[in-house]
Amino acid sequence: MNKKLTTILFFVLMLSSMSSAGAAAKSDKLIAEFNRFISTTQSVYDAKINEAESKYQPLIQQAQGRIQTAVADLKSANKVKVLKLGTNRNYWGQFDCPTSRPLCIGVDKGPEFQVGEIIVIKDIVLSDLDQLYVMQLVLADGLVELLNPSTYLKAVESFRMANRDLISVSNNLRSAKLAANETRLANLEYSDAIRIAKSAAKRADKTPNDFNRAFSNAFIFEYNRI
Repeated sequence: MNKKLTTILFFVLMLSSMSSAGAAAKSDKLIAEFNRFISTTQSVYDAKINEAESKYQPLIQQAQGRIQTAVADLKSANKVKVLKLGTNRNYWGQFDCPTSRPLCIGVDKGPEFQVGEIIVIKDIVLSDLDQLYVMQLVLADGLVELLNPSTYLKAVESFRMANRDLISVSNNLRSAKLAANETRLANLEYSDAIRIAKSAAKRADKTPNDFNRAFSNAFIFEYNRI
């Protein structure tokens, strides 16, 4: 016999040994216990999900708020001065054309800047960790200098830390939900056995003088039938 069904059979036989006025009372009590087991499984799952949401959603919102603040600070410090052009034209895709030359596009459709002019970092760069890393390379190569380095560098670090925290708490929330669902599914694996046992309890009502034996036989009968 299936191991899980054997386990549930042992469980229900323990329940069936409870003293009662008659077979019908035992049957009713067994069925009530089975129904309670299923109901409790869902209640426990709901409680664990609510607990996880209550714990991690505020932390997620806090991290998201810090990200928004960091991006706003980055946008307030987005101006740089061109120091040299270098050889990598791809780097210059990080910047918008200066307001004095809104059409600073070369024949290859890439931006063409001039040494000494003031340009701005694109908004899309300031809200993307990968592109901010490219900006680090641009700064490290000495192609541009920040006009407000203190605010910019502090905001980059805040943005990085907030994203790290957001990923961490989001993963914690996901893990908590998965764990709750795994427990729920593990318990619900017994649902077929419980359905069999409930039918067996009703059949055992027909032999009230020996309910335990009748229940055991009825359980095996229902199991084989299904």
